Amino acid sequence: MLDVRRWIFDAVAPRAQASPWSDQRMLTRSDTTKRLECAGLPALLGLSRTESGSKLPHSKRFAPHTGLLALTMLFAFVCAPGFAAGKATPEEEGLALAMDLRSQRPVEDLAASGVLKMRHAAGRRWEAVPVGMRVSTNGESWSVCYGTPGTAQRPAEALVVMHSIGRSNEYRYAKAAAPAQPVPPPASLQPDETAAPFAGSDFWLCDLGLEFFHWPGQRLVKTEMRKGRACRVLESSPANPQRSAYARVLSWIDIETGGLLRAEAFDQKRKLLKVFSVRLLEKINGRWELKEIEICNAQTDARTRLEFDLQVEAP
Repeated sequence: MLDVRRWIFDAVAPRAQASPWSDQRMLTRSDTTKRLECAGLPALLGLSRTESGSKLPHSKRFAPHTGLLALTMLFAFVCAPGFAAGKATPEEEGLALAMDLRSQRPVEDLAASGVLKMRHAAGRRWEAVPVGMRVSTNGESWSVCYGTPGTAQRPAEALVVMHSIGRSNEYRYAKAAAPAQPVPPPASLQPDETAAPFAGSDFWLCDLGLEFFHWPGQRLVKTEMRKGRACRVLESSPANPQRSAYARVLSWIDIETGGLLRAEAFDQKRKLLKVFSVRLLEKINGRWELKEIEICNAQTDARTRLEFDLQVEAP
């Protein structure tokens, strides 16, 4: 079992005294010559290569699945025969796509650090919180751990999302009693306990686990352009919308890379609640350079940015 309390401070302490507004890199890795291969929030962006337990065929497999964020996290298919017109219903296509997204698994461990910048509702001041992320692999199971060392205003926190192919996610969470106190061992959460902010941000615990890809209702809505990229739009619906964190989620999945470009989450009144988006992603000299992802609350105008400077090799 990963010793959460031990690695959190090792991951983020070197950044704790650095200015969050500086130009230095916010997300690093000790061996930059290796390809990043992770899952969860980092891999949901479709930038990391993984192995997959899914049998869905595709010609270019990137990992759109693990929060960090996560983050997360976070972390693919191109015109697969199963998506050909007339061969499947929108529900069958959606279920196959969601299964492929959540079946991506990392092939090696990863540790990284970054910073969360939060602007709260009706506020102009940004709050910066260092954050660490670690991916640990174990065959067809893997865990993604997010941790903060705490600030003068916020206690340290730790979240562990346990992923297994063919099984539901398991969440373990811990929060220190006070800013100067250590993080206790993470305790298991019930599904209805995961709709809670991580480190005071707009990322909920269930967001970092991409929980909506595990919902029973999945439907491929359409194909359209988003940010100049051809995307498949997936609609995810929980079994009981009135008891779920969200009533439905729309996801825009890049057809070429399998990366998540945008997600919109709606509340029980069918009103837009949250928007996740990749704010800055560039291809420079054959390498994808990821700068910033953001999640915002459409009803309060609060927002959280995860800023870093990360490069992964192009296929």
